Amino acid sequence: MSAELATTRKRDGPPLMSKIFISYRRNDTRDVTGRIYDRLLRHWDAERIFKDVDNIDPGEDYRDVIDREIAECALLLAVIGPSWLLAKKADGKRRLDDPNDMVRIELETALRRNQRVIPIVVGDARMPEPEELPDRRQHRRELPHDEDEPAHPS
Repeated sequence: MSAELATTRKRDGPPLMSKIFISYRRNDTRDVTGRIYDRLLRHWDAERIFKDVDNIDPGEDYRDVIDREIAECALLLAVIGPSWLLAKKADGKRRLDDPNDMVRIELETALRRNQRVIPIVVGDARMPEPEELPDRRQHRRELPHDEDEPAHPS
């Protein structure tokens, strides 16, 4: 195997692509996101998958890291669990309406950069309607929405 080919493949697996970014709410889909991550590791090296704030070094600005990581990604997987849309902060307000919500920052960054966003609806969750998402006018496009073909991991 040539040196060039060796740098673009994991072992004898498929060719490597840019990074994959996994966006999820820890208290909602930690377990299923872990399984998705483990499945992705069968095909891509761990450094090609950004899954968690654990990938951020202490003292690094979250927004800067997210912007950099998403810029390097071929796609963002948005894992949507049963409480993804309606998760509340301590003050009772919806987290997704908070401009500092990590999930919102990740999705807005990917949409602003025109990156591919693939929603993965898990458990008893449903795909959010466009009007349920915050201030969608600031984005050039919306999350893909196809009721006939929801993405459910097996």
